[in-house]
Amino acid sequence: MDMIFCQNEPHGCEWHKKNQQVIKITNKLKKYILRKVSDIDAVEDIIQMTFLKAIENIHKYEEKSAMETWIFGISKNLIKEYYRKKMLQSKREEVVNLDNIDDGGCIEKIIDQRRCTETMIKAIHKMRHDEIYILKCICYDDQDYADLSEEMKVPIGTLKSKVFRIRNKLRKSCNYSM
Repeated sequence: MDMIFCQNEPHGCEWHKKNQQVIKITNKLKKYILRKVSDIDAVEDIIQMTFLKAIENIHKYEEKSAMETWIFGISKNLIKEYYRKKMLQSKREEVVNLDNIDDGGCIEKIIDQRRCTETMIKAIHKMRHDEIYILKCICYDDQDYADLSEEMKVPIGTLKSKVFRIRNKLRKSCNYSM
């Protein structure tokens, strides 16, 4: 039915053109999000949420930039939100069961570690997206420096310098001596 409708249109089917545009944006968006998020289920969720937010906020879209740029901006914010939620979730999972502590000196250490963890989480929230991504890949996903430098298209020495600076930021946030 669409093909018949499209063939009768003088400039091609407008619906078909827009559909092709959305498919093209979706494919680019998926590749972009996959570079930022390793969990395939989360990638699919972020894509869906991106288009839902775009539809909900279409009235806010100003044609100063391309629609694709606007949609990628929405996805960028959703990726940040995803990592914030993930950090908070991991923080909740680190709750210490104080009933199992039998050494009086341990409690102070645990309280200090908890404060340091909270301070680190705050410091991570203040980091740029690329710094969080590097931290996640190297420390959480245990990704190889060579693979990550290739993925990010930066020399391995530059990546190691960035990791060094990121770790120093975190050490300073907990007042660790270097």
